[in-house]
Amino acid sequence: MTDSIYDLVSELTPENDWPTPELLTAIMAQGDAMVTPLCQILTDPEMEGWSLHYAAYLLALHGSPQAIPALANTFRLFDTDFLESTSDALSAFGEAGIESALAAARDPEPRWYPRAMAITAAVEATRDDTVLKERVAASLREMLADFVARQGSLTEDEIELVSSVVTDLSSLADPAARELIEAAFVAELVDELVIDRKDVQRAYGKGDAHPRREFKPHKWFAEYPADYRRHQEEEVKRAKEKERQKQKPRGLAKPVAAPKLGRNDPCWCGSGKKYKQCHLQSDTK
Repeated sequence: MTDSIYDLVSELTPENDWPTPELLTAIMAQGDAMVTPLCQILTDPEMEGWSLHYAAYLLALHGSPQAIPALANTFRLFDTDFLESTSDALSAFGEAGIESALAAARDPEPRWYPRAMAITAAVEATRDDTVLKERVAASLREMLADFVARQGSLTEDEIELVSSVVTDLSSLADPAARELIEAAFVAELVDELVIDRKDVQRAYGKGDAHPRREFKPHKWFAEYPADYRRHQEEEVKRAKEKERQKQKPRGLAKPVAAPKLGRNDPCWCGSGKKYKQCHLQSDTK
């Protein structure tokens, strides 16, 4: 394998959903030299896809603060499920990434989903630090107060975002936000299929005992080789099964049923990825 970092990073193509562990290890071995080319992936709209996922996770693993602006800027450049990966990665920087995430969340230009993912990054970065939770909650209260005040002139994207803000304020169990959240319900700005008053009550009931989700880049990297091998083994099994089905007489052939999983459920293959990020495409072909 070549030692050129740009050659290595070029193998992280948008279609390459399972790069080899050897490739990821070789990129990490480049140290600081890998930061710039990986950040370039995050700023290139043509690289939307799996390249975004792996660039974000490797940058989180490396931990260079230089990656924070590039990760935060993905919420302004993209509107894709892969923003879950950049949100995870930015949250891994903890306090250092919070202000960049909140700035992206407050930016009115992106659509609601990228802004919601930026909020998620900020919320998850707080872990269970009381001071950080209050800082993020104060910013979200300001956003929600603005939405309630402008309830008659909100765009469709802003209305969509209201439910995300209410959900995250509830997950923070912010006592100062209770009346504001109720005002959003009264104004009928909250999609109760996303969160209803009972959900809010349950979230507040958990209070500080409700731990923040934490993406651990080192754990992901350590587990990746086993996940990769398991994925390869499953692909071989599936290929053999498809070939076996082709060999059957047409009158007896039955299609292989796809797993009945939701897009965000863990994939049936045990990779640890969400179904939409793993076998969904191949199952629906």
